Amino acid sequence: ANYISPAVNGAADMIAHINANGGVFGAQLELIHYETEGSLEVGVSAFNDIAAADSAALVVLVYDPWLALALAPLAAEHKIPILTTAASDDALYSIADGYVFSLAPTYSDQMVRVLTFLYRNWADYQPIAVDTVNLAVFSWPEGYGHDAYTTEVADYLDELGINLVYTVEIPRAYTVDITNEAVEANTALAN
Repeated sequence: ANYISPAVNGAADMIAHINANGGVFGAQLELIHYETEGSLEVGVSAFNDIAAADSAALVVLVYDPWLALALAPLAAEHKIPILTTAASDDALYSIADGYVFSLAPTYSDQMVRVLTFLYRNWADYQPIAVDTVNLAVFSWPEGYGHDAYTTEVADYLDELGINLVYTVEIPRAYTVDITNEAVEANTALAN
């Protein structure tokens, strides 16, 4: 995927910088990249290869939230920490004393932060002059979309008095036309 190359290059640059400055307590780091092409099976197999190696990894970086979730029990079993930029609540919290750590807020945390900001600043951001916030959520079934809107987020919306008036899961594709869904959200008075 087009976002993986910059991540791998950034990690390589970071490791080169760390190694040029003495490494970690004198140990030099090595980057080993596995391309999973979005396959959980390939990702789990790669992790098992890493865990079985004589010099098991100190840490594994994972981008895919579903892969982080699938690897959570293996990470705990092998005591290999996983750092992820795309964590779901389940990947982070489903295993007590787990080994999955997020480098960024989870999608549900990000959703709550954005909605809290909008709620507190509604007078400045409202598209039309209304007092109520009516929310439409467009999501998709994979981790990035699915994990943003959880039961906890829905409960928080209720506490704030934000009305969820429309939700839809759409297929993740660059050619999807969501015109009908946008019209339905508008008909539901989403603002």
